[in-house]
Amino acid sequence: MNARQKPDGTFLWSDESPEIQQRVKDGEIVVSPMRGNGRTSVPRGLVHHWIGAVFIPNASLEDILAVVHDYDHYKDFYQPTIADSKCLSCAESPHTYFLRFFKKVLFVTSVTDVEYESPIFRLDDHRSYSLARSKSVWEVQDYGKPGESRGTPGHGNGDVWRMQSSS
Repeated sequence: MNARQKPDGTFLWSDESPEIQQRVKDGEIVVSPMRGNGRTSVPRGLVHHWIGAVFIPNASLEDILAVVHDYDHYKDFYQPTIADSKCLSCAESPHTYFLRFFKKVLFVTSVTDVEYESPIFRLDDHRSYSLARSKSVWEVQDYGKPGESRGTPGHGNGDVWRMQSSS
């Protein structure tokens, strides 16, 4: 992100290519791996590294940030993947918020609680970005049952231990 802030740099990924820029302006949601196939193997894990762009006509930066920072309603916007969400401290940067991820495949249900910290960087009236990093990640055992509980951070099946993203 530091390189994208320089006066001679390109802030938006989509502006790096006239073809991608046109596809986005034509209404296409464009997604691409950052390099290779977008996956990097690490010991006992996997890193997904993708980038995307979308054009939302007639929306201001304030309109977009109002939705991006509306953590209390992520559970409504992104259901069923986000089963619960709430702002924990969002008056000033960094924001802290909670998300409960829900995934069910056949007979296997995976539920993960994540608390994020996200510093917000407002560069000017037209440019802003944020970085979200997990502070705590818990696997939820016995989801939806009377004995539902959070596991110990860093222990369990290992679906996810850390999350980081930028927007």
